[in-house]
Amino acid sequence: MAKKIKNEIPVQESAQASEVSDKVTESRELLGKQMSANLIAIAELTHTPIPHMQVDEDGVFHEIQNTDR
Repeated sequence: MAKKIKNEIPVQESAQASEVSDKVTESRELLGKQMSANLIAIAELTHTPIPHMQVDEDGVFHEIQNTDR
């Protein structure tokens, strides 16, 4: 898979780099699922609702107030 850098020159990604990238993606997905499961468990144990969150362009989560669910 070719990736493009800022000046639009295609750069060939090595098979090893692609494999590492795939493993990082899988790890992030697994971590996200674990975090969600932990959040649900905490909410059930503490009898508190899970706040509605939204992520901004910098990857920072913010609680959303007055949402229609």
